[in-house]
Amino acid sequence: MSVVKTKILSSNETFREDLKKELLGHSINLQNYSENMSEDDILLVDGFEELESIKSKFSNKVILLSHRPSNEENFNLIHKFNIKHLIGIKSNNLRGEIISVIKKLNGHKGFWGIESHLGDIKQKETLSISESRISSHDVSRLIRKIDYSDYFDSPVDYLDLVANELVSNALYNGPEQKREDYLKYPIDRTSPVSLKGTELVNFTIARDDNAIAICVQDCFGALTSQKVMNNLQRSFQEKTVQQKKGGAGLGLYLIYSHANQLIFNFESGRKTEVIFIIEKNKRYKAYKERITSFHYFDKGDI
Repeated sequence: MSVVKTKILSSNETFREDLKKELLGHSINLQNYSENMSEDDILLVDGFEELESIKSKFSNKVILLSHRPSNEENFNLIHKFNIKHLIGIKSNNLRGEIISVIKKLNGHKGFWGIESHLGDIKQKETLSISESRISSHDVSRLIRKIDYSDYFDSPVDYLDLVANELVSNALYNGPEQKREDYLKYPIDRTSPVSLKGTELVNFTIARDDNAIAICVQDCFGALTSQKVMNNLQRSFQEKTVQQKKGGAGLGLYLIYSHANQLIFNFESGRKTEVIFIIEKNKRYKAYKERITSFHYFDKGDI
């Protein structure tokens, strides 16, 4: 495998040099930031102050390491600087997350699937869904097959909440562009919906030694980065969940708030995948104090 060249901008020399040594063992050559970077270079930025100093030089391959504890403040940074990758510094596996994101941005890691963001998978359950009337019960049944003995007083309630919201979003909102000729949108979520032919929503839940992940995938590719940003921006500003016919229900706002890592994989007109991760933690307080990592990968940018 070829070496991935990546630049780092950090005033913390110890952190910078230690990270260089560790990443080199994973075929990542981490070099200090320089003014002559190309637009295709991956840049790891340690902290908002460093981000502010190069705000005119952003690309889709900037990764911000955030030390700020507020999800709202971190989202404002994402929105202000139009960056697609933020890693919360309190991650249980910070270096592993950095390595995973860098390799994926460089095309050295699989783009689709839960495996790109987990280690050696210990448990995995999958389900293909075509009808709204059967999705909730079957999804909840799969969630309860996973072993949660190493977690705070069971994250099942959060996983139920998020999984059913993501599946509903995919069933009701995902087909909009492909099926607008013969369905009227938005659809009231109290009405049943069935997908046609091979238009399936795929649900996966899996566990490795460090985390539990939910993945919901559709074959429509309609959830653009602009839609995600607009939804989250409105929610953080109004501090409410949008309530309207065909609306986002609980919305991405609460999903973002409950996640340790929230990942979007997108290919326009073809596929959208949302991955929600809770990292292993016995203490509920530590789970909630984890700064949420946010990633939006567009296959067209890689």
